[in-house]
Amino acid sequence: NFGLLQRAVLNLILNAVKFSPQNAVVKIRLAIVNHHAVIGVHNTGKGIPISNQPFLFKRFSRVGSASEGGEGSGLGLYFVHTVAEKHFGYTEVESDIGKDTCFSLHLPITGYDTNLSETDFNRMAQSKS
Repeated sequence: NFGLLQRAVLNLILNAVKFSPQNAVVKIRLAIVNHHAVIGVHNTGKGIPISNQPFLFKRFSRVGSASEGGEGSGLGLYFVHTVAEKHFGYTEVESDIGKDTCFSLHLPITGYDTNLSETDFNRMAQSKS
């Protein structure tokens, strides 16, 4: 469902902006890894303690205070996680205190030709746009 995927990716991007210092750069990356399309959103905020990470994708979970940009319902990452599961994918977070944070959305690619080189893939993608 394109609409749900679009909202999930937008949620990751808006969270990255919200939890980054002013004028910081948020990086968005798309890659193919192990037959999955991986959308990674990377920011340079304060980082998320490893002990809090298991709760990030749970309903109504909020990590951080309002002074750190933590206002919200606690449903955003839960929504991203739910959308990933509906598409047979999964979510991940890489972070720690004082380190950058990267949230990623992994979605399986069906009908992907494993013998396709990166050059051929790029050529095919350009011809379809």
